[in-house]
Amino acid sequence: MSKKKGKKKKPTRDETSEKIAKYAMIGAWSYPAYELIKQLGRIVLTLVKHK
Repeated sequence: MSKKKGKKKKPTRDETSEKIAKYAMIGAWSYPAYELIKQLGRIVLTLVKHK
């Protein structure tokens, strides 16, 4: 009994480009999102101090 090993299907050029574009967009938004969260934290601290 010989078992055939299934050959892994390579992603097409379009699928690879799509994946790269998706991760590039995530990376592009990560820094602005970090800055926004940091500023929201400062606003909350300021509001708590003034109460």
